[in-house]
Amino acid sequence: MKTSTTIDALKSTTRPWLTDGGFETTMLFIEGFDLPSFAAIVLLDNAQARLKMTAYFDRFLTMAADAGTGFVLDTNTWRGAPHWGAELGRSEADMLRRFCGKTTCCGRRK
Repeated sequence: MKTSTTIDALKSTTRPWLTDGGFETTMLFIEGFDLPSFAAIVLLDNAQARLKMTAYFDRFLTMAADAGTGFVLDTNTWRGAPHWGAELGRSEADMLRRFCGKTTCCGRRK
């Protein structure tokens, strides 16, 4: 499976690409992690949660590789902008630290 960093590859393909489904639901109800305000970004500081996130995405990446298609990788930062800090009990600086450059745990397949 080729890795692409451009949206053009997704738009020009004749095969559908896969994406994950239910990340927050899985982390909350299946894995048992607390997600205040359904904000999964707080899991990035938890080593066990990072392992579970990696395993979660690896399953989908394996499915895409087995199907011979691409994968649209989402991140868990949708409630990671600084203005969410107050609701999550974190400072703006703390939220920025989590938000910037924190996608390295999302799957290990190349």
